[in-house]
Amino acid sequence: MEANHSAGEGPAVDSAASDRLAIRQTIGYFAAFIGLGLTAASLGPTLTGLAEHTGSDLAQISYLFSARSLGYLLGSLRGGRLFDRLPGHPLQAVMLVGMIVTMALVPLSSLLWVVTGLLFILGLAEGALDIGGNILLVWVHQRRVGPYMNALHFFFGIGAFLSPIIAAQALLRTNDINWVYWLLAIYLVPVALWLIRLPSPKVPSAVQSHQRKIAYPVQV
Repeated sequence: MEANHSAGEGPAVDSAASDRLAIRQTIGYFAAFIGLGLTAASLGPTLTGLAEHTGSDLAQISYLFSARSLGYLLGSLRGGRLFDRLPGHPLQAVMLVGMIVTMALVPLSSLLWVVTGLLFILGLAEGALDIGGNILLVWVHQRRVGPYMNALHFFFGIGAFLSPIIAAQALLRTNDINWVYWLLAIYLVPVALWLIRLPSPKVPSAVQSHQRKIAYPVQV
């Protein structure tokens, strides 16, 4: 009877552990998207300060938007293939570290072309982080992903909302643009550490995809 009781508890215990892991993974993705929103909305409030740092006029400094957008586009295009082939959480952590390094270095450079290159790299990391967060969330929650996906982009919005506020307060208290970027970079450090310590969700196999197609055939 005891053996049967233990055997019966096995699947329930495994399910509970799996649910706890999914919660921790989801928290990591939400935190990463807050950081993504923070960095994505940081350029506008600090544009004038970057122009002063680099001795550029507004027309020249506006190229930073193009460089970052191009990087974001390429990161989004190539990121999906990377997440299909490599463990998701180490890859997310690498992207976060790339964002940390570039955010820390951007306000220190007095050369416009260096800042442009750094923002291009930042865009690459942001684009890959964005597509990766969406992919990993789907792999964790599968058919139940709908509300989690809505929440993921809600947290991006929170980061984008807070970024100008943080920038304004940092400039008000320190009168130094460096601290705007450094504070946002510091936030990303524990997020990277959180994700790197969690096992990555498994890539759905071709067999599972085929079974889903059979169970839910597409009607034309």
